[in-house]
Amino acid sequence: GDFGPLARAAYRLVEQALVPRTATIVAVSDWETELARRALRGARSRLETIPNGVPLPASRPAAAAELVEFAGGSPLALLVSKLRPQKDPLALVRAAAIMHERGALAGKVAIVGDGELEQPVREEIAARGLGREVRWFPFGGASGPYLAAADLLVVPSLWESLPYAVLEAMAFGLPVLATAVGGVPELVRDEVTGRLVPPGDEWALAGALAELLADAAARERMGGAARELVEQR
Repeated sequence: GDFGPLARAAYRLVEQALVPRTATIVAVSDWETELARRALRGARSRLETIPNGVPLPASRPAAAAELVEFAGGSPLALLVSKLRPQKDPLALVRAAAIMHERGALAGKVAIVGDGELEQPVREEIAARGLGREVRWFPFGGASGPYLAAADLLVVPSLWESLPYAVLEAMAFGLPVLATAVGGVPELVRDEVTGRLVPPGDEWALAGALAELLADAAARERMGGAARELVEQR
């Protein structure tokens, strides 16, 4: 997704040339395994699926004080990510704006991260008049304190395989609102460990965001199932 069609074609040729010289091709999700089977001739017998994983936190870190202060006791939805086009952070700002304009945003939204879209995100928040409901924060070097302050992780990515951010949030017992891309549905099971929406659909994202922020019981149920899934797998 980060490359144009000519660059993708060039990389695909290189990958194909390497297949017969490779003993094992490791995919980090079932989705990625199936993609390799379809895209690379001769890869099937060499493929192994080893899903991404994260250590379960031995203890819960102290919540990031700036996020706790911002939330002010309200439910907090969190995006913590490198702010680049793949992660589509602007979709979250616009989704929050949709619900705010309807008076249906029952919580706060924190966007934590640095990158090329940092300034556009901050400008969009200001342009939409969302300063009290949505706020950008710089990334401090570890995601644990941000996850400890949150009630919900939002992952509005346009493409992924099996993202660590989702696994880390689930290990903290957080439900995840994510786009149904790549291997994400292998972790985020709709209405079980979180909610899934189509990529690029700001209205669907807005509706699911509002519902989850307003429903503490659903968040607790999905968060427990998310933690259990990570423990089992």
